[in-house]
Amino acid sequence: MDTRPLISSAGPVGGQDPFYAFKSELDIRLLKAEASFPAWSNLLQTTNTATNREFKSVNRSLSRDVDSIIRELNELERIAIKTVEKQRAKFSYIDDVELGKRKVYVSKTRTKVRQMKEDMCNTQTISKIEQDKQTILMGRKTEDISPGRSQGNFNIIQMHEAEATVVFQEQDKMLDSLAGGVGNIHLMAIGIGKELDQQNILLNEFENKIDGSSSRLGILLLGMQKLLKGNNKCYLALACCLTVTLGVEIFIYMQVY
Repeated sequence: MDTRPLISSAGPVGGQDPFYAFKSELDIRLLKAEASFPAWSNLLQTTNTATNREFKSVNRSLSRDVDSIIRELNELERIAIKTVEKQRAKFSYIDDVELGKRKVYVSKTRTKVRQMKEDMCNTQTISKIEQDKQTILMGRKTEDISPGRSQGNFNIIQMHEAEATVVFQEQDKMLDSLAGGVGNIHLMAIGIGKELDQQNILLNEFENKIDGSSSRLGILLLGMQKLLKGNNKCYLALACCLTVTLGVEIFIYMQVY
């Protein structure tokens, strides 16, 4: 799982920019969904969706992929576009042209995915699926009430069919929930990676300032040694004051950061 942040406060655009690594992953998943969609559409129109196992498998897989792409695309827009717009000075390496390209990518990708989602959930699709269920149900009713079949057997079969339908629906819900959980974990990992990178930047800045203060303190101590050897009281008093001032400065800085 990729835990790199979607954007960083410094660095070149493209190539090593995590935005483009994340974009490449989305592109692969989008291509997979687009490749599956024609097969899903063909199975919807040419088979009985209530009994065709291939349609059920493709429909379940495609639905999960589309929902996952939509969630991750929304997160990509929030972090890599809206955050940059709010903090332009922090992400100075991302100019207006680059930001515009990212907006166009998100917009076009969202349009493609939403179109697939709408086609899978529109009135015609739902009507076809329900019609297939009714066709199977009516066919089985005709069989069961024919001579040689008892009403008792018909009721038992109906009960088993209803139980099987409930089980399949519960399995579909569990698979959808699992897919959503995996997507959320992926996004949480990305957020943790971003936070760790920001903490590393703060720690590096703190270390650099401490190193600078230590260098100034060393120079000051060397000067004090020379003053002590020269036994000059005025200079010695001045050096002590400067030492105290530097100590207070370091203390205040540590309290603030």
